[in-house]
Order: sequence, then C-alpha cells, then structure tokens
Amino acid sequence: MSRFFFILAFFSAAPSLGQIPELDSLKALLKTAADTTRIRLLIKLADDSPLDSALFYAENALRLAHTLKRKHDVAEAYRSMGSIYQSRSQYSKALDFFFKSLRIRDSLRDSASSAALLSSIGNIYRIQGRYPQALEYAFQALKLYEKLGDKNGMIDMLRVIGFNYYDQEKYKEALDYFDHSLKLSNEVGDKWSAATALRNIGDTYDRLGDNDRALSFCLKAFSLSEDIDDAWQIAASHRSLGRVYYNRSQYAMALENYQKSLDVFEAIKDKRMILTTYRFMGETFLKQKRLMSALEYAKRSVAIADEIEMRQGVKEGCRLLSEIYSTMDNHEKALFYFKQYVALKDSLFSAEAQSSIANLQTKLATEENANRIERLERDKDVQTIVRNSLIGGFLLLLVIVFLVATGYRQQQRQNTELQTALKHVRETQEQLIRAERMASVGQLATGVAHELQNPLNFVNNFSDLSLELLKELREGKTQSDKLDAALNDVGRNLEKIHYHGGRASSIVKSMLEYTQISSTEKLPTDLNALLTDSLKISYRAWQTQNEGAEVSFLVDVSGTIGKVMLSPQEMNRALMHLFNNGFYAMREKLKHSPEGYKPEMQVKSRDCGDYVDIRIRDNGIGIADNIKDKVFLPFFTTKPTGSGHTGLGLSMTYEIIVQGHQGDIQFSSKEGRYTEFIITLPKTQRAVDAS
Repeated sequence: MSRFFFILAFFSAAPSLGQIPELDSLKALLKTAADTTRIRLLIKLADDSPLDSALFYAENALRLAHTLKRKHDVAEAYRSMGSIYQSRSQYSKALDFFFKSLRIRDSLRDSASSAALLSSIGNIYRIQGRYPQALEYAFQALKLYEKLGDKNGMIDMLRVIGFNYYDQEKYKEALDYFDHSLKLSNEVGDKWSAATALRNIGDTYDRLGDNDRALSFCLKAFSLSEDIDDAWQIAASHRSLGRVYYNRSQYAMALENYQKSLDVFEAIKDKRMILTTYRFMGETFLKQKRLMSALEYAKRSVAIADEIEMRQGVKEGCRLLSEIYSTMDNHEKALFYFKQYVALKDSLFSAEAQSSIANLQTKLATEENANRIERLERDKDVQTIVRNSLIGGFLLLLVIVFLVATGYRQQQRQNTELQTALKHVRETQEQLIRAERMASVGQLATGVAHELQNPLNFVNNFSDLSLELLKELREGKTQSDKLDAALNDVGRNLEKIHYHGGRASSIVKSMLEYTQISSTEKLPTDLNALLTDSLKISYRAWQTQNEGAEVSFLVDVSGTIGKVMLSPQEMNRALMHLFNNGFYAMREKLKHSPEGYKPEMQVKSRDCGDYVDIRIRDNGIGIADNIKDKVFLPFFTTKPTGSGHTGLGLSMTYEIIVQGHQGDIQFSSKEGRYTEFIITLPKTQRAVDAS
C-alpha cells in the first residue's frame, strides 16, 4: 500500500502510465456483489478509474460504508477521496480526507495504513512549502515503516525527506538521504526507485556546482529508466539532463531535452513537473536573449504554481520574472517580482521554521540513541531464542512443505475456475451493453415513427380529397357556379399538404442534425425543446407497448432559460431514462387499478441565474426507503430478471449529468405515492481539470 500512496502523491501520472485493471469486469461484479464486497469494488474502481469518474465511485463507497457502519471501509473511502483530490491538486480537500482516514486508522491500530497516510500528508505539506510539518509527518512515517520492516516504504520516505532538504537548499543533508534511498533500492532490487534516487543525486550535485558528477548520475538514471521502459522516468531524466547542459552553457541541448520531457508531462497533465520544466526553459531562453519566450514560459510556470498552491514554485518563478524584467530594463516590474521572491523566501525559510526543524532533528537523534541501547540489551536474549527457534523452525518447515504442496494443487484448480468465471463475466457484460444500446435505439425509432405518422396521415387525407375534386373537374360533374369553390378547396388542400409535409421534413431534419452531432460535443441547445421532444418520444414508445393507457401531463417550462451549453445526444439519453422510469412506475401502479388512480407526469424547468433547475415527477409506485442509497449504483435494478432491464439507466444518467455536464441530480420519493427527480445544470461549461 505504501508504494501506491507515494507514486500517487509525488507523480500523479495519468492512468495510461500504469497497469489499468479490467474496469469493465469490476463493474460487472457490482451487479451480484454483497454490500460489503460492493464497497471494496467501488473503492477499487475509484482508485483505478480516470479522475473524471473516480470521485463518483468513491462517494458511493463512502455512503454505503457509513450506512453499514464499517469503520475500516469508511477510512479506506476517505483515503481514496483524498488521493483523488490530491491528484487534482486540490490540496486542502485532500488533507481533510487524509486526516479523517488517519484518525480512524489510528483508532484501529492499523500501522501500515497510518504510515501511508502520514506519507501523503507530509508530501502535501512539502508541496505547500510547510517544511517543518512536512518533515514531522515524513519522519513519523519512516519510523512506522522501520517498525513494520517495510523497506519499500522506507525508500519512499528517505526520498521524501531528501526532497524537503533539497527544497530548502540544504543540499548536503539531501544527499545523505538520497544516498541511503539508493542503497536500499539496490538492496531490494527496486529499479524504479533506484532510477529516481540516481536522478535526485544528479540534481543535487548540479545545485552544488559539481557538473561532472551531476552529468554522470543523470546519465545513469536515464540508462536505467530506458532499461525499465518507464515513460515518466525517461521524461524526468531528460529534464535533469537539460539542467546539466544548461549549467554547461549548452543551451540548444538543454532546450532539446526540456522539450522531450515536456511532451510527456503535458500528455499526462503532471502539473508540478510541467511548471518546473516551463521555468527551466524560461531560464534558458533568458540566457539566449530570447526575452519574449523567456517571459512567456516564466509566466506559465508561476500561473500553474499558484493554481496548485506550490509556494516553492511561485518563489522561483518570481525570481526568474524579476531577472527577465531587469534585462528588459523594466525596473518597476523587476522590483515588484523581486519583492515577491524575497517575501516568499522569508516565509519558506523563516527562523521559526528552521528552529522547528532543528528541534525535530534533535528529538529524532535522542530517540535513535535510546533505541540503539535498547537493541543491545535485547540482543543477549535474542541469541538464546534464535538457537531454540532454529530447531523448532526445521520441524515446522517440514510441515509447511507438505501444506504448500497440497495448497498448490488446490490453487491450480481454483485458478482454472476463476478464469472460466471471468470469461463468463466479460461475455455477460458485453451482452448487457449491447442490449442497453438496442433498447435506446428501439425507443428512439418508435417515438420518431409516431411523430412522423401524424403529418403523413394529414398529407394522405388531403391528397385523396384533392384527387377526388380534380376527378370531378375533369369529368365535368362540377357545375360552373361551383367551379371557383372547388378550385379554392383544392388550393387549401395543397396548402395543408405543404404545411404537414414541412412538419415531416422538419422532424427528419432535426433527427439528422441530432445524429450528426458527436455524442459528447457540447453546443448551445434549446433545453426546453429538448425536454419536451424527449418526453414526446418516450411517451409514444410507451404507448406502443401499453395500448389504451393514457397519461395526463403538466408541462411548465420557463421562457427565459434560452440556450444552454450541453451535449444534446447525451442529455436526451439521460432524460429518456428518467421519463422511461416514470412511465414504468405508473404502469406498475396501474396494474393494481387503485380506485380513482390517474397516471400523471409533471415536467418543469426554472431559470435560476447561472444554472437551470429541472424537475420530473410521476405519481407511480415510488421508491422504497431501503433501496434509496442504491438507486444510482451500476447494475442495481428492481425490475424482474429477464425483462431486458440492465440496471445501468440511472447510473448512466448520473454520470452524464454530474461527470459529463458538471451538474447535480437528486430525488425525493414516497413509496406508493410519487417520485421526483431534481436536476441542476450550469448554463455554461467550465474546463475540467483532469490532472
């Protein structure tokens, strides 16, 4: 678990850089999983899914864990949400969730999970430039990992502590911890961590002015990164090599390496690596006297550092801006940014902060001496225990060999059964997705057919009347005094044929425009028209399956809403799911024929300034209290098995509205009386941070 926390905390790489689990298989398992298993599946989905959908799974896991009062799962859901917000660079929210998880883990005496949380908290404090707190939590985590004998966790924390000293320009102390991290990485055969440590050592020698050693370690890091074929490590090595070439005044080589690293970091949206690379490129452009390019990259660096609350990055960016404006003879701005740089440096390296760090180091040294004395005293008793343990261990080994051999044969049988089950899950999931798509296409086709039938009936009827009148005129059956009236009738019929033909053409044109739009492309859309059209299509499709059934409608839409930025196809799909569920609920209630029951659906929209409020209410069977927490979960359905319903409708609706359109959907319901869904949509769509 410690490795997961460290990689997420320090490098926040996109899912494409790691081994992505079979998310579809996990989603399929949710359909039949018990509640306790469902929580863990949701957390697994939250950890492995892209950021735009991860929060949905984590929130569902947290809600279910609270309902079942499972402290361990609540802590894990808090941890997952903290990791998601950390990846989004929303550090205040991340800290809040990490501390909530840590309090529960401490109460459960779960040292391994507590160590991982302490590591993540310390990393965020380091990014924020709060070094005393960062070191305090990092040392706490290191102590726990040493107690647990977790060498991978120790490697991570040694590196984190080294980073803290490096940021504070205490390069000799940083080297000690990076060296220790490298030795331990080689000891356990962790090439990824070894490559990182080599690069860190190279960066530190570069800061100390030892350019030859810096180049040697950076080239070793690059070679090892290529050996393990890790794209992030290769990009980071390019950036470090660029720094070395910069200090050798080989500016073209420096920019070439910076650009190679930037291509990867921008692709995976690693904001902290992007901002430092921007700054390094700005410094190189300054050396080449390309002042406008230098200014542009320096400003980009400061903007991102400010966005993610990385004060160290803001400080260095202000220093660079001051140098650029000074070179441009803009002394007013040069002075402004220099003052910003000095103020940030004073706050980061204040006497109070340095005193706190010194006190922390003294405390740790005292504890280490006390532990060393205690270990020496224990060693005497350990020798006796070891001798007796070896004798007992040999006998135990014989028993273990027998058990392992037996267990291996059983494991082989279980693996075969699991492979067969996984294949069945995949096939079932593919069938469900195809069924859901075909159901949507069928409902849409039925609704459109009904919409076209009315104008076509008019066209046929008026065509027949016109043909009869023309026949009478040809045969001379029409008296001369009625000739004008007959011609007028033909003219009116032709006008009506033209009008209703136009209606049919308009429907076809709308459907063509609708199908030509990319399913996720957001366009200025008449929300009221989309709302009423979706209602008509859903109702027509429902009527074909329930002949003679009638529903009364109360449609009240606001005329001031105007155009709303949304994806017409996606929103139509979400609305159709809600309307279909409403019609299904009223049909089920109608089957029992309660006296005086009349199906009724209310559809309302309201203009609320920056957002729109939509309400869809039916007076059907309602939703039972014991399943309200599961309504939006994938594959959850109350409809009979074999009815063709997959349980994906409301889950898809939730993702379309919340994840796809940055809106919100809630519902209220009373069993046997009504269900009302409340949708809130922003009128404009902001850019989503997917880093």
